[in-house]
Amino acid sequence: MSLSVDTVVLAAKVREKRSNLGLTKSDLASLVGSSPSTIGRIEAKKSYPSTDLFISLCNWLKTDPRDFVRG
Repeated sequence: MSLSVDTVVLAAKVREKRSNLGLTKSDLASLVGSSPSTIGRIEAKKSYPSTDLFISLCNWLKTDPRDFVRG
């Protein structure tokens, strides 16, 4: 059985919370230990986050990582 992260849902939740809080991609990148360009690629569903970044984003979202797992 293969498990994967639902990047569509992850991207939507990240973009929504960041926007609701009035944060820039740079602001969020600083909070989660990433770069603004990586945040942009994740929000555009063009990049899969590293495991560490995925966990950091889940912590920032206050969401269990299993909520994004499919398969």
